[in-house]
Amino acid sequence: MTEHLEAARTRYLNFLRAGLRRKAEEQCGCAPELLLLPDGGRPGEPELHRLHRMDLVYKDADDKHRMTEFNLDPLPGAGEPVATGTVGSLSITLFPVVWNALEVRYPGSDLSGFDGWYARWLNQADDNPRDADGLAGVVHHAARHTDEQGWQVMAIDGGSAPVTAVTELLQLLEAAGVAECAVGSFSYVRGAAA
Repeated sequence: MTEHLEAARTRYLNFLRAGLRRKAEEQCGCAPELLLLPDGGRPGEPELHRLHRMDLVYKDADDKHRMTEFNLDPLPGAGEPVATGTVGSLSITLFPVVWNALEVRYPGSDLSGFDGWYARWLNQADDNPRDADGLAGVVHHAARHTDEQGWQVMAIDGGSAPVTAVTELLQLLEAAGVAECAVGSFSYVRGAAA
């Protein structure tokens, strides 16, 4: 199962790095994986849930700041499972994955350890070292909601984070007593509502 996640991550990172390098040649003042705190949000919403990492912020020819997200094409469909596995007692079904549009779905209640996981992998302190392309090994965004069937959904833009980030999230689910989950890019398919 890990090899499928690694392949999805590598495909996305190659695409992201190519886009960053192309923009760096065209523009000046490029800032990859910039952590932003947008204004607004729902009343009482914690700052952590409003934070977002943009793939790239740069200055254009008119010296105005611009933001760019590098997104792979949507999948043709959610498809059939590509692998199954376990983390302890957690049974995992893996579907086709796009790293910047990963979803973890599971029955049950909200995951109490999610905020700690998110703060770590978003690198809320913004102090991770960066590689030659300015990438810091971080998740770009994550959000939670309940779907129509009552399953919990964690939607994650994996950014430049290692597969370990997903593995640790699955370990949190197992520790919380979740018995099964599905991992894929279910909402990131052609023709899906945004």
